[in-house]
This record gives sequence, C-alpha cells and structure tokens, in this order.
Amino acid sequence: ELHRAAPPDGEAAPAPAGECVPLQRGVHCVAPPGVPESLLAGGRFVRSGSESERRLLRFLGVEQPARSAFFRSHVFGRLADLPAEARDGAMVSVLRELHALGSEDAGFVDSLRELRFVPTAGGSL
Repeated sequence: ELHRAAPPDGEAAPAPAGECVPLQRGVHCVAPPGVPESLLAGGRFVRSGSESERRLLRFLGVEQPARSAFFRSHVFGRLADLPAEARDGAMVSVLRELHALGSEDAGFVDSLRELRFVPTAGGSL
C-alpha cells in the first residue's frame, strides 16, 4: 500500500487502489513491519503487501529503516502532535521492544532518557 505525499497542511493518505505513485530514492521508505498506519504520516512510506514486494522495493533502492531508526526519526519528534491513542500505543510498543530496539541501536535507550512521553494531569508531556 502506498501513501501519497501529504499536502503542506494535511495528513498523508493511502493512494487509491490501482493508482501509480512515483517513488524517489532517499525520499520514500518501506515501512517497518508492524508499524500502525497512524505513525506513517508525511507521505514517505510504502507498505508492501508481501515479502516478495518488500524485497523488490529494496532491490529497487527503496530503503527500509530499522524499527529503532523509524521510532527515533519519524515518531519521537512528533509525540506531542500525535493523537493520544497513537502516541500511547507507539510508546507501549517501544517499551515492550526496548531490549531489541536497544540492540539494534546503541543510542536508543539514551534517546529515551531525554524524551518526554508520559502525559501529565494538565495534558502536556
């Protein structure tokens, strides 16, 4: 499933079925497996329907970031802007996978130490 680039003031949306969307190296990425749609904003991600599609996209030069890199680059900086359900779900996933994510990226745990992600009674993080 391809995600069309978002307009400057809007959210990315899946491209209609059967519509071709041009992919650009260095701009578009294959979404890591298991990442919810709510975290794929920005029009940068391609969701493959099968392992063979994922391999073909990678062969064509469309990169797939590691889950740790995805969270650090595409989620952590937007936590305050995400709906509460998406934010909380993302952070629960991060905490559940913390050992594996830390193994992928030596600086991952350090990035969490500085990250505000627990909502306060006033609603801020």
